[in-house]
Amino acid sequence: AHGPLLRAMSIRLADGTARLLLAIHHLAVDGVSWRVLLEDLQTAYEQIRAGDKPALPEKTASYGAWSKRLQEYARTPAVRETRGYWQQIGGTLADIPQDHPQGGNTQASAQQRTVTLDAATTR
Repeated sequence: AHGPLLRAMSIRLADGTARLLLAIHHLAVDGVSWRVLLEDLQTAYEQIRAGDKPALPEKTASYGAWSKRLQEYARTPAVRETRGYWQQIGGTLADIPQDHPQGGNTQASAQQRTVTLDAATTR
């Protein structure tokens, strides 16, 4: 509730090598973002070791921007011309394998389970 969302610590080991510890709350970073962050840190580190100024690649498109471009592309004549083909080969969501096809897929059918582990178990 009150802790920091990010902690960073540089650790010097007895053999003279160093490590960087990053601990980031999942509210601040997801799995994909971790990968991007670690790649950027590795790139910057290698550039600094080589005596260069760190230069990271330009920011890529956001998911929202990508989604907008995809919608625009879907409205192009080239894509519209293929619509008949996709409608012909068809398929429905019912064709997709499901674990529990008889179950509902609504918020009302959602269930929640809470499990608590003691300190000894988590240690």
